[in-house]
Amino acid sequence: DIEILNGLTGAGIRLAATGTAYWDIERSPDTGHLTFTDDGAGTVLTVGQNGNVGIGTSSPERPLHIASTTPYIVFEETDTAQKFSMGSGGGKFFLYDETDSAQRLTVDGSGNVGIGTSLPATTLEISDSIEPKIRFTRGSSYYWDIGHTSSDFQFESQTGGVVLHLDFDGNVGIGTSSPDTLLEVVGADPILTVRDTSTSGADGKATLRLGESNANDTLGVHYDIALDNLDLTIGYATSNVATTERMRIDASGNLLVGKTYIATGNAG
Repeated sequence: DIEILNGLTGAGIRLAATGTAYWDIERSPDTGHLTFTDDGAGTVLTVGQNGNVGIGTSSPERPLHIASTTPYIVFEETDTAQKFSMGSGGGKFFLYDETDSAQRLTVDGSGNVGIGTSLPATTLEISDSIEPKIRFTRGSSYYWDIGHTSSDFQFESQTGGVVLHLDFDGNVGIGTSSPDTLLEVVGADPILTVRDTSTSGADGKATLRLGESNANDTLGVHYDIALDNLDLTIGYATSNVATTERMRIDASGNLLVGKTYIATGNAG
């Protein structure tokens, strides 16, 4: 049956089946909104005079406003088997893969973003059961991967393979994914460079320090291997103070022990 409504409740149309079941399509006399109301569910759809559409709300604030305890939208491709949904629940916004039953993206109330996890613990958390990675691509010709592999972390280039690898235990590998020591450099004729930024040999002093720790985790006994002007020196100290020179190789190849330069009678 079709019944025309016109009165205090507003002008509209009632679509009624047998019994008490019906749908009302009417214009509200208070707001001027067009509403679709079910006898059991109440107002289901509202179209405001400004064009905003509300589902589950009679006061839509945006072009599309959905209100529910778990509001979401489903996107289904008719030419494939893929289906996604997006919405909110539990105070979080989500993008859900309905086909594979997997949470793809989550944004919680504090602004944390989770990719592959519904419980992001930091500003951005990426979770994957195999190898969570981020890829930086320049056009379609070159890329870098940064991510988690097994229990380790590494930087990998498209052409150079694993460039930098950090073990779970703290070992760092350059050119290797299995460093055996705190720092291991692997390559064809590898060179490790320590370079001072000063262009003056008089005040430049590139240094490699080998030392031990004291009980309170401060620097203890140590040797400094340094480039002093044009000479190579080895200095020694028992704490975090300036070292005392023990040996020097000058630019001419002379080895000096207990002397800083070649001169008869000059020691120390």
